[in-house]
Amino acid sequence: MEKLQKANEKLQQILRGRLANPNSRTSWIPRVNVDPQPFTQKIMVEQVLPHFMVLKLTLYLGSRDPETHLKGFRAQMLISGGSDVIRCKMFVGTLTGMTLQGFSTIPDDTIDSFQTFFQLFLQQFATNQVKPRKDDRPV
Repeated sequence: MEKLQKANEKLQQILRGRLANPNSRTSWIPRVNVDPQPFTQKIMVEQVLPHFMVLKLTLYLGSRDPETHLKGFRAQMLISGGSDVIRCKMFVGTLTGMTLQGFSTIPDDTIDSFQTFFQLFLQQFATNQVKPRKDDRPV
């Protein structure tokens, strides 16, 4: 309750224009930490433009190969031309169930690029990666 009250006070300050550095592009945006937020402020402040083509993205439940999911996602982003920040935001939309819960356990301000995000994703679901088959050698 205390966090919510403090966040509300900061929002009221913004509305009144009383923050110390109003000329800065992002420093005046308070960090409202009601929910965990693994993304850095750089990612959070960039908007997804309304004309951005939202593609049909497959949801990842955590039971398939994460690399296959990433390859499919990257192919869709290649078609739509999404920036690094948009890739981060759109990729979250492909997570559901336990994968989305895993995302919410990432410490605040950890994800600063899609590279960081997909490395964390692969680490989290490494046990589901398809193992390369060993060649059957003739005896």
